[in-house]
Amino acid sequence: MKLTIQNIAKYAANELAKGHPRSQVLERVAAALIETNQSANIKNFENALTTELKKTGYETVEITSAVKLGEALKKKLADAVGSPGAAINEIIDESIFGGVKVQNSEQLLDMTIRRKLQLFKTEAGR
Repeated sequence: MKLTIQNIAKYAANELAKGHPRSQVLERVAAALIETNQSANIKNFENALTTELKKTGYETVEITSAVKLGEALKKKLADAVGSPGAAINEIIDESIFGGVKVQNSEQLLDMTIRRKLQLFKTEAGR
């Protein structure tokens, strides 16, 4: 069987839905994409993975903040974008200065200081 982007995404979605550690699944995916010379198609893979994850019922929420957040707050933020019980991927990014960004497959809630500064700069330039 030829390893296509779709096949790799299906594999990754099934492994994640079974509860396998994200880091291990992503390592295997990266190796497969490199081995099949498809690493340039990462955006296509991302779209295919999102579709496959929806089919399995597995949902993730990415929460970005400048500092580590408590579990209760992360759960409330996941609820805020309509993803209660989703797997949470926390990213610490000091470049956002403060606030939080929450994203699932359907919504983006960006309440970061960096975003507010960008909006201010855009408005001030008019």
